[in-house]
Amino acid sequence: MQPNNPVSPAVPQPVTLSPAPASPAPEAPSDYISNPFLNSVRGLVQMLKVNPVSVMLSGLVGLVGIVLFFIGQIIVTAFVTNVGNPATIVIVGLVAAVVLLLAFLVLCGSYNVIAGRSVRNEVVSVGESYRVAFKRVFGYLVLFLIYWLLTGLLSILLVVPGIYFATRASLAFFVFYEENLGPWASIKRSFSLTSGHFMEMLGAIVASSLLGGGSGLLSGAISLSPLVGRYHDFKNLKDSGAQKPKVHYLNTLIVVLTLLFVVIYAGLVVILAVSSKNSIQDRSNT
Repeated sequence: MQPNNPVSPAVPQPVTLSPAPASPAPEAPSDYISNPFLNSVRGLVQMLKVNPVSVMLSGLVGLVGIVLFFIGQIIVTAFVTNVGNPATIVIVGLVAAVVLLLAFLVLCGSYNVIAGRSVRNEVVSVGESYRVAFKRVFGYLVLFLIYWLLTGLLSILLVVPGIYFATRASLAFFVFYEENLGPWASIKRSFSLTSGHFMEMLGAIVASSLLGGGSGLLSGAISLSPLVGRYHDFKNLKDSGAQKPKVHYLNTLIVVLTLLFVVIYAGLVVILAVSSKNSIQDRSNT
């Protein structure tokens, strides 16, 4: 006997999934410093705190090297003058220039090694820094030539492109040793780290020069202080995946003043060139 009211089979209802709550964006590292002056000071303090002896001795070696170079130049000049052979003069001059350039690059490389180890809170001796720098001096030479050649070529285009490239590639010399990269890879890595940070990078470079880029034994450390500070911040920020913190106003102010100086300087050069040309034409007409 069939039931009077048959029960309809149950129809499965679609399940609605509520969207997962969005995860909050990671916060920028707490020690990120956008202020260009404070960033440069922190970089210098970091180097002096971790490797004070190496920083001072590298500066002393650099000063001694300058003195020895001038003494050698006097001796070579006297020798060449006595010989008087044009071919000998050219050869001796080229050899002296190459030796001087390689010595300069080894000195710069040793500072970069010390700076990189300081970021990692590792103590490094002067001898070790020079050994590492000497070992990679020819790769460093290639990087040096690429950097300055491209900077010079781009500076022909109203100077600004040269400043832009030099700023974006400024960490290349640092990461060449710190991350053990090749010349071109170092430039690409510098561009990656400074992406979106042009104002802060240029601001820190100018700030370090205002703080005293030619201060004797500390001149090398001061010139590298913005690289130490900015590399620390940019790398940690990139690794954290956080959004870039607000750029300190001093970076923008420094960049604007720098560009203004470039424009005024270029204008004066043009004015002097035109004035000189007109003066020559007036003399030729008379």
